[in-house]
Amino acid sequence: MSTTNVENAKNSKSDFTNDNSENTNVVEEPWTKDTNTSDYYNGASCKSYSWSQSIVDLDVLVPVPWEVRNSKQLRVVLDSHEIEVTKLGVNDSLTLVKGRLSFKTKSGESYWYLDPGKHLTLHLEKANERWWESLLEDEPLIELSRIDCTRKFEEMSECEQMKVEELMWKQRRKSFAQPTYERLVRSRIMAPADTSGSSLVFSHDFPFL
Repeated sequence: MSTTNVENAKNSKSDFTNDNSENTNVVEEPWTKDTNTSDYYNGASCKSYSWSQSIVDLDVLVPVPWEVRNSKQLRVVLDSHEIEVTKLGVNDSLTLVKGRLSFKTKSGESYWYLDPGKHLTLHLEKANERWWESLLEDEPLIELSRIDCTRKFEEMSECEQMKVEELMWKQRRKSFAQPTYERLVRSRIMAPADTSGSSLVFSHDFPFL
């Protein structure tokens, strides 16, 4: 498994371990959480982090203490099934986020970056297109019926994009009282023959551009 640190523009590998020390639980520190709705769009604002999602990816915002100024002060593990963010110290460490993900992610396409003294952002690519009810397994579930399920055009597959374009084309022709492609083809097939010659004459009931 690999973690990409965008700040240093290089990949690093780290093993996820079950640390049983006394500092493994999430501990809230008196730093300021500067969050807004976009930080947990289609997601949730939790005790020590917030997360948002689209149908294909997730973004996790983890507030960090003001003294965290560079990536060397953190240990970040992005596994396909688990995540961990720990603030490293001289004598001890502080786990900010640690847990098992609700569903699988693409660890090779996940990355993180630090806004010094403010927060750490984790970007996770979903292994499968679906809406998550929670980021971590032990997290309260959100109501999927209340989220915005609309999808961006660029997030759709090529086949889905073609279907959308076809629907838009049909809708435009309908709004201008123009016949659809199927209607144009049908009018050609059903048009009566011209008795005065050998060519076909198309019905005027189905004009086309």
